[in-house]
Amino acid sequence: MAVFAQQEDEQDQEDIEQIEILNFGKKYKARMDSLERVTEELRYDSLYYLLEPEYVVIAPTALMDTLKLSNIDTLKFFFPPKVLLVDVNHYNDSISVYQASTDTMELRMNPKFMLVPEGYEVEPDEKPKYWTHGGYLRVHMAQVSLTNWNPGGESSLNATTEFKVWASKKKGHVELENRMELQYGVIRSGQKLEKNNDQIWLVSRQSRQITNSWQLSALEDFRTQFQPGFTINDDNSKNYISNFMAPANLELSLGFSYNRIKNLNVLVSPIKGKVTFLLDDQLSQDGAHGVEAGKKFRSQLGSGIFLDLKETEILPNIYYTSSVNLFAGFQAFSQVAVDWRNDIRFRVNRYMSTNFSSRLVYDHDVAVSRDDGTSGPALQMRNEISLVFILDYSK
Repeated sequence: MAVFAQQEDEQDQEDIEQIEILNFGKKYKARMDSLERVTEELRYDSLYYLLEPEYVVIAPTALMDTLKLSNIDTLKFFFPPKVLLVDVNHYNDSISVYQASTDTMELRMNPKFMLVPEGYEVEPDEKPKYWTHGGYLRVHMAQVSLTNWNPGGESSLNATTEFKVWASKKKGHVELENRMELQYGVIRSGQKLEKNNDQIWLVSRQSRQITNSWQLSALEDFRTQFQPGFTINDDNSKNYISNFMAPANLELSLGFSYNRIKNLNVLVSPIKGKVTFLLDDQLSQDGAHGVEAGKKFRSQLGSGIFLDLKETEILPNIYYTSSVNLFAGFQAFSQVAVDWRNDIRFRVNRYMSTNFSSRLVYDHDVAVSRDDGTSGPALQMRNEISLVFILDYSK
């Protein structure tokens, strides 16, 4: 694009001074307020720019009565003597004139070039933001304190620390999402201190948009715990049942994600692999957690569904989060393993809330100690109501 400026009474082409042109990228947006300001300034015929329309982008056409045509090849429009383009239009959306035919003209926005006076510094547009990330630290507290309490009972204190971080990248049709959740909780009842929550959970999802509603996705899901776990018998004796990497579950899913509903992603996986690790000699010899006795891992192939609802405000200051993981192995397709988590948060302020959380787990291949003293597959449930102190960030 050739751009020149001159005073209106100086018609000699030798006196035309070329104005500096700076390139600041291609993603400027037309702004109606800046167009209106330029229109007002165009009413004065003191200084004009001559432009040859080579690269233009469509913009409103209602300003034509303020433009004056010089000839078919060169077009011009006008500004006051002391007003330059950046002074009038500080949104970095340079204005040019386009002649669609010999009968019509259009005022358009040029996203490629920007006119500035010599020495004028303009900050370039920020680079596109592809990554978002955030996280929080939450401390859940619940307490019962008894002093000379006639009906009896024991004082208790329940404390759980929850740490979560996530990072997501979206560029074009490709999306990447990663998150990590860590939880550890203890309960003190009388003089006894026991663990009541222990979790390590890592999730990574890679997706590519294939239609307006569906993505082709791959998902990796890994879960284990920090410390040894025990069940407590009626005589206060303990049974050793779990440890770090015993068990650990790794699931690999390939399928299609539905993502048209805000904060909700549903992954349907015709092919899903599941590996259960049991890297503890004692538990391995016992054949715990569905792994054959003496073995350190078990692999399964099947299908599954993973539903993930990010924290959503369902009522003013009430937030709901949920995830459902379903897996059915091809060898026993009717026996579906379920892991369902729910969390309802009643927000008090930025740093405090009341939480109700629950987790429901069922796996036909895992034998658990039932409340009636027997052992076998059973529905496992964990519910908690607590006061939560929060420190969070997002970017």
